[in-house]
Parts: sequence; C-alpha cells; structure tokens
Amino acid sequence: MSKDNETKLNGQSGEISTIREILMGGHLGAYEQRFAKIESRLTAIEEKLSLSNDQTAKNIEQLNASLQSDFSSRLDKIETHFREINQTDKQELSKIFSEISNRLSK
Repeated sequence: MSKDNETKLNGQSGEISTIREILMGGHLGAYEQRFAKIESRLTAIEEKLSLSNDQTAKNIEQLNASLQSDFSSRLDKIETHFREINQTDKQELSKIFSEISNRLSK
C-alpha cells in the first residue's frame, strides 16, 4: 500500500472515530460498563463451572472406587458360597457312593 493510501485510511479512521464519538459519546461509556459487567459475570460462571466439573470428576472417581469395592466383596461372597456348596455336594456324594458300595457288597 502506498504512503498516500495509508494516510487517507488513517485520516478516515480518525474521522470515523470522531463521528462515532459525536453520535454515541455518552452511550459508549454505558455500553463499555455493561460489557465489563457481562465479562465479569461470564468469568465467574466459567470458574464455577470449572469447580463443578472438578467436583463431578472427584465424585465419579469415588463412586467408581465404591462400586469396585462392593463388586469385589459380593464376588468374594459368591465364590465362598459356591465353595461351601461344592464341599457339601462332595460330602453328600461321598455318602451316597458309600451307601451304594455297601449295598453292592452285600
């Protein structure tokens, strides 16, 4: 871009700013304050959301650990129960085979 064009653009930019200031003068300050408040509120909301996400992640981790512990405990109980049933069944089968053996030997 030539130097003359740059000067024209800078001059036009200054003129536009002046016109904007004349037309919007008092309103610009009010808009800037409103935008600053909105930005502040948005920042506060983002911080709360971040904290909420962190807390939710911690809650999920705790729930996962609790569920794993509960699942392991229940699985251990089931395995113990099956072992006991298996032992009882073996004893009963042993008695039955013993009775059959006694009957056959007579």
